[in-house]
Amino acid sequence: KIIGIEGDKNLLTIAENGGIKTYKADINFSWPVDDFSVDCITATEVVEHLSDLDNFFSESKRILKPGGKIIISTENLAGYHNIFALLIGNQPYTGPYLSKAFPVGHRPCSKFYQGKSIEYPHLNVMTTKALRQLLGKYGFKVNRISGVGFYPLPPFFANLLSRFDKYHASYCVIVAEK
Repeated sequence: KIIGIEGDKNLLTIAENGGIKTYKADINFSWPVDDFSVDCITATEVVEHLSDLDNFFSESKRILKPGGKIIISTENLAGYHNIFALLIGNQPYTGPYLSKAFPVGHRPCSKFYQGKSIEYPHLNVMTTKALRQLLGKYGFKVNRISGVGFYPLPPFFANLLSRFDKYHASYCVIVAEK
């Protein structure tokens, strides 16, 4: 059984049409899910958009069954592309975004956002080590950490390098257990 929590009505409809039971809610606040009722939580490219990470981790812990897993993937603030951006005096490429209306700083995808409002900006871009530490503070046991990609390298080299240096990959994926 799969459930989803989403605040966007259009995305809720898509999920429901795919057979997913959904709850309309803002995950920055209390979740409409029973305590100890979920086996696994996946948050793919979610945490960097939240205004209240503490709520996310405490609600995750509340609804997970004992031994339940949480899988989080997010952009890595310590990725070499971000380090390079800082070295040349720019905002990190992955954020935090300073404006919802304008791409501020050197943004590689800024032409895509030209004239568009960024509805869900990156507020909490963090390092892999910071994410691991947050999970630990909320009582989760980290089982696995992986790095994914290295901008601007082609996939073969990026995947190879991310196996050797997961803390500076473009993205991180952490699997933890309650």
